[in-house]
Amino acid sequence: MHVHATEDVEKILQTLSDRLKIYADFLTQTKAFGHFGNPILIYSVSLRGESANSFAANLLSELDPLDKSSVREEVWKYIDDRGDLHLRLDKQSLFADHVRLGVSDVVRIRLRARFTGPREQLLSAYQSLL
Repeated sequence: MHVHATEDVEKILQTLSDRLKIYADFLTQTKAFGHFGNPILIYSVSLRGESANSFAANLLSELDPLDKSSVREEVWKYIDDRGDLHLRLDKQSLFADHVRLGVSDVVRIRLRARFTGPREQLLSAYQSLL
């Protein structure tokens, strides 16, 4: 997730904690600079095992029902060649206590299933989670 100089870092981290159950202890911070030299903080997290399962279950349970239905019906659009499910959550909606898909100003989520098998079964497995 990118946090620009004009954004309140503490508010964003609190929102991630409250809505997505991602706590500051799990986050890795990288500093970068924008087009005009403005500082940008890039936060990322990598979860494994039970913490990853809990995160995915929470995320999918909080996802807006219409977005969840859309992903379920067109799950192939959200899966890459490696079988990872990619979701882009609208950052502004998170501040309003809603977990919705977004297009710009997003929190990018990649879920990687521990799955070996035909792609059709992987799609079906993702759909059953939704």
